[in-house]
Amino acid sequence: MTSVIRCDVLVVGAGPAGSAAAATLAGAGRDVLLVEAREHPRPKACAEYASPRIADELARWGTARAWRGVARPVDGMDVIRGEDRVRIEYRDRAGRARPAWGVDRLGFDALLAASAAAAGAQLRQRTRLERLLHEESRVRGAVLRTDDGPLEVHADWVVGADGARSTVARELGVARPPHIRRVGLVTHVDGSGGLDDHGEMHVGDGFYVGLAPLPGGGLNVGMALPMDGRASAEQRYERAIAGLPAVAKRLAGLRRTTPLRGMAPIGHRVTRAAGPGWLLAGDAAGFLDPFTGEGIYRALRSGRAAADAIL
Repeated sequence: MTSVIRCDVLVVGAGPAGSAAAATLAGAGRDVLLVEAREHPRPKACAEYASPRIADELARWGTARAWRGVARPVDGMDVIRGEDRVRIEYRDRAGRARPAWGVDRLGFDALLAASAAAAGAQLRQRTRLERLLHEESRVRGAVLRTDDGPLEVHADWVVGADGARSTVARELGVARPPHIRRVGLVTHVDGSGGLDDHGEMHVGDGFYVGLAPLPGGGLNVGMALPMDGRASAEQRYERAIAGLPAVAKRLAGLRRTTPLRGMAPIGHRVTRAAGPGWLLAGDAAGFLDPFTGEGIYRALRSGRAAADAIL
C-alpha cells in the first residue's frame, strides 16, 4: 500500500546543494522533506578540493565551524604543464590570503545533511525518486521508493539536487548529454607525496590529473581523461599516471586506500533549471568541470539560490 504525506518542499538529494536548500528553507519555517537515495556516509567520486568561498556559504547556516573537522586548509593549487608551473592562490578584497580546502566528502556530506535536519528538515535516507507527480502542467510532488514501500509526497515545490545523473532532470525532459565527453576517475592514496600545504593540477595532452591533500593525511587523486578506446578503468588510470612523470614521482611508493571510482561521461547539461513547481540545483543543474575547484561552492550557493527563489 502506498503511504501519502504532504510538505511544502521536497528536496531530492542530500549532498551539498540539497542540504543547503533544505537548511535554508527549514530555517525560514517551511516544512521540508530531504531525501537521499543512499545512506550517509556514502562515497562520492569527487576531486575533494574546494575554493575558500565554501566557508562563506557554510557560515550562513549554523554549522558552527564543525565542518572544519572534515576539511583541511591548503594554500592553493599549483597548475603544472611540463616544465611550467603557476601557483593559484586566493585572497580577499583587502589582499589577505584565504585558504582553499581539502574536503573529506564522506564526513562533509554527512555533516551537512545532519545540519539540515537540525535546522528542521525531515531527512529520509535510502529513499529513491521513482517519478514526479504533475497537476495542471505543474509539478506537485513525487512518488518515492523506500525500504517500507512506495511513498507519495504532495509538495508545492520539488528541488532536484540529485547530481549529474539527475533523475529529476531526466523526468522533466530537460537533461542533455555533454558537449565534451570525458571519463572521470578518483581514488585516495595513503601518503602526501610531499604535498602537505598545497595541491597540484598536472595538465597533459588532452587530460589532467589533480592531487589534493586530505584531512587526516593522504591524497585525493582525480583525473579527467578522453573517452577513447575500450580500456578498463585500471588501465586508464595507470596510463594517465605513466603519462605524467611528475605525478608518477609524487605517487611512487604510495598505496591506494579506496577503490577506483568514476563516472563516464563526467559532463551534464540541462535546457533549463526551473519551471512550474520545480528547480534544479548543484550538478543536477549543469555539471561544473572539476578543474576549477568551484564545484562544492557552486553546489552550496545554487542550493541557497533555489531556496531563496522559493521563499
